[in-house]
Amino acid sequence: DNTEIGTADIEVSLKGYRREILLDDVFRIILGQVNKLTITKATRSNIDLSWDKVIGADGYLVYKSSDNGKSFKEVQKIEDGNLTAWQDTNIKLHSVYHYKVCAYKVWNEETIVGNESKSVLQKTPLETAKLTGVINASHNPLKVEWKKVKGAAGYQVYRSKTKDGEYECIKEIK
Repeated sequence: DNTEIGTADIEVSLKGYRREILLDDVFRIILGQVNKLTITKATRSNIDLSWDKVIGADGYLVYKSSDNGKSFKEVQKIEDGNLTAWQDTNIKLHSVYHYKVCAYKVWNEETIVGNESKSVLQKTPLETAKLTGVINASHNPLKVEWKKVKGAAGYQVYRSKTKDGEYECIKEIK
């Protein structure tokens, strides 16, 4: 009947042909694993995570990797077992981040940590190209120049005919 986090006593009695054997041991009851860790939103400035609640958890530990999932560091301790979402605002453009989450419970002044979730990953967008010049040679098309963006496989050039008008893609460069 023991289902609470902590330890449980168990007695097993085995009756054989010649004598009765009694086993007595203590087992540790642990937290469940965090399930359904997902990226709910990713923008240029933040990545939002959410997961299913773990029954009995006092909170959650969020881990992050920026080295392709090779090593993870704890980046947030959430001290509310009902809070199942977190926003990472410490991100850089043109990066890949992996995340894992563990539930934890404080019991007898000891922190018990459950098994970590499966990892999820999110790639952040590239930086925006910065214009370095627009040259207007008479009777020739405009010449637009920009700084190369690390990781870009190509560029799209947009134009608007008015200051507040809609922009349309006029050229794709690969």
